[in-house]
Amino acid sequence: MYFFHKPSDKEIALFLLAQADQSFSYPHVGRTKYLGGRSESQAGTSRAHTGKPASGVPQGYICDHRRTKLGTGLQVFQAGIDAINQWQMFNLGWLTIYGAGQPQAGLNVCVLAHHLGFWSLNACRIVYVIDQGSVALSDHDLGPVSNLQSAAMPGRNPSALPDLQSANGSARRYGFAYGTLFSHAERGEERFLIEWLEDDTVWFDVFAFSLPSTLFVALGLPLARVLQRRFSRQASQAMVEFVADREKHSVISDQVV
Repeated sequence: MYFFHKPSDKEIALFLLAQADQSFSYPHVGRTKYLGGRSESQAGTSRAHTGKPASGVPQGYICDHRRTKLGTGLQVFQAGIDAINQWQMFNLGWLTIYGAGQPQAGLNVCVLAHHLGFWSLNACRIVYVIDQGSVALSDHDLGPVSNLQSAAMPGRNPSALPDLQSANGSARRYGFAYGTLFSHAERGEERFLIEWLEDDTVWFDVFAFSLPSTLFVALGLPLARVLQRRFSRQASQAMVEFVADREKHSVISDQVV
């Protein structure tokens, strides 16, 4: 939905309410659950693959994948979890998330985007939540923990879907994916993931596949691709800054004590 004015809170609330009975706008619901994730090499602090075909991505869809190193250790992993739960990747100024709360399967949210002098509202629904091995800072039991929720998918058994990157060993992961509803400029799915790997490094991983949902958006695909790459880059930077700020305050607190 497009506006030449910033929509009011009432307009946004009504838009969100109207999504309750909407279905996903693409047939590959849950596909990101077993795509992307870490690569064989973790050298460097950030890497991105945008617009290139990727194994397992639905045919014809555009793939975006960016991994950014957040740091090392349990405190960084926990800070990354907090950032995900607070939707910090949308704290960008030109994007605002509405309806956001603790990520849970079935939660409807909408993204308000401001670009080129107009606003657009885009509806999404959380498809699944990943919680594999998250622990509280006071928890000294580092044994494996696995809990995954999947949104209801008509005609499919969510529990039968392949587990995300199950071949990646004992890495801990936390995050979620949301999928587009019909009131969205794109069709597809995007996953936001925090990974704490066996080498103690912590990574933020954002993976998406998408296509324009209307002829209007398709005609403006070059601009849409600019905005998608901009979001991936800035969302990753927002996560880095949140974790760095959390670590800085943690050091200050330790010094005060």
